Amino acid sequence: MDETMKYFADSVKVQFDALDKKMSNDSLKAMFASGWNEYKSVKVKMEDFESVVSTDKKEEWVTLWYTQYWETKKGVKDSVDIINDLQLKNGKIMRIDEYTRKLH
Repeated sequence: MDETMKYFADSVKVQFDALDKKMSNDSLKAMFASGWNEYKSVKVKMEDFESVVSTDKKEEWVTLWYTQYWETKKGVKDSVDIINDLQLKNGKIMRIDEYTRKLH
């Protein structure tokens, strides 16, 4: 988790389903850690990614497309398609917008 958090800015704008706020790196780390504690296993199947830099070079975004599969500690298995739009500044993630579609 510590290695992952090195890629995030000191504060990060987070926009997930039912969450829209600016968080400190420490708060984001605590939120991620809390979520991971619910899972027995998580698998990501990366579909594609694309990096875009604005023509004036003032904004950099990376979009990720992937499917995430998991099993909770209670044995429940599920999956979801995810798109993440990440805004970077000085090589650090400063914003995450996440869009999900539950698979049936």
